[in-house]
Amino acid sequence: MVWLLIFILVIVLQGPIQNGFGAGAVLGTIVLFLVATGVWLWTQLLLANRVSWLVLLPGALLAAAATSALSLAARVYMPRALNGALGEYGSFGLVLVVLSWLIVVCGAVTFAVHIGAVLAQEPPLIRHVQKEEQPVPAS
Repeated sequence: MVWLLIFILVIVLQGPIQNGFGAGAVLGTIVLFLVATGVWLWTQLLLANRVSWLVLLPGALLAAAATSALSLAARVYMPRALNGALGEYGSFGLVLVVLSWLIVVCGAVTFAVHIGAVLAQEPPLIRHVQKEEQPVPAS
């Protein structure tokens, strides 16, 4: 429940975050990326510590990059797409545009997390993210 509330809070604060809380778009982009990394890392950590956070970090970074880029692209694309669909198809067009955008975002996150998992299991990252297995002492 806490995760859902934090996720909703991040979505509600998306505008101020992108603006860097008044400090500008450059700082806002950096803050957006850091917040998104934290959210996606925490989302993956809901695996109840079955996987080390270092193994999950590449996926979180890729998902943050994807959602940050899509968030910035939405500022340009979505107003035109929504106005065009609303004018041509009414509320049905509005629903189609929003659902299509949600599919794009979910697909980007899914691919990012999967690519991150593959990267964490392959060289050169595997030696940095996975702990050395400790030998079991003989009895």
